Formats: sequence, C-alpha cells, structure tokens
Amino acid sequence: MFRTGRKAEPWRETTPQEAADQIARSLPQAVDRLTPNGSVPQGSLEDIIRQQQL
Repeated sequence: MFRTGRKAEPWRETTPQEAADQIARSLPQAVDRLTPNGSVPQGSLEDIIRQQQL
C-alpha cells in the first residue's frame, strides 16, 4: 500500500488502483508543464523541473 500526503486523513492508505488513478490524472498536466509549446526545453530534466517548481 502507498501512504497518501492528504492532510485530512494522513493515516489513510491508498490502494494501487487509487494511486494509478492519481497518476493518470496528474501525468498529462506534468507533461504539459514540462514541454511548453510541445517541445522539450534545453537543459537537464532537473533544471526543467526546478524552473516549473514541480
């Protein structure tokens, strides 16, 4: 099981399906933020993430 970072229920465990659903919802937004104008900016992935404050 995965632990969630939810403040309201810090004890609650996330099932694998819930984790997959959360990733499926978040991943498109992360890709959009990391690839402005549909292209990967120059620099390391670490630099790109730092610039996006992810």
